[in-house]
Amino acid sequence: MVAQLDTDAAAIFMKIGSHAQESLESIVERKQKEEQDCGVFYWGYGGTICHPINQVLPFVREISKSSSRIPLLMNFTPSPFEGNSSKSTEYSVDNKTWQMLPLLANVTGSRFALVCKKLQIVEAKIDISQYAVGIGPSKGRPLYQYLSGRVDKACAIRQINQSEERLLKISFCADIVPPYAVLLR
Repeated sequence: MVAQLDTDAAAIFMKIGSHAQESLESIVERKQKEEQDCGVFYWGYGGTICHPINQVLPFVREISKSSSRIPLLMNFTPSPFEGNSSKSTEYSVDNKTWQMLPLLANVTGSRFALVCKKLQIVEAKIDISQYAVGIGPSKGRPLYQYLSGRVDKACAIRQINQSEERLLKISFCADIVPPYAVLLR
């Protein structure tokens, strides 16, 4: 089933693909099962952009004042990640107190994770010229400029402007839910 996509005031955009020798289709099926078993699923990621403590959680706190929903909008990219596939067993929201991940949660090869519900396949195109980076040193930069090249994720806010339309295909979406973003080990 393919869902329709609403345009939101804020979102987290992420480029996704195969990961640690696992196809994207297999990952999506596993995450849907994880949500059935655990009530949520953990969408793992790495890098320095969208750090849970420094970017995602402050962004969520600010946006949640005016919006009850923050979606994760995912754009398929064919570049595979072939790195470490070790399984995380613990998570933390503050890098001080660590808790066990649910036994049926399966997050591999990731330093961080977004906590999500309602993973859906969508067929949508979002005009990213209408979004800007919402937090961090690049705050206010047009999203289409920020996501060009090797940048693969961003916390973004919707800002209506007169820029030329720049469409980004969204293949999957989910709702980010408390505790929103976590560190993994």
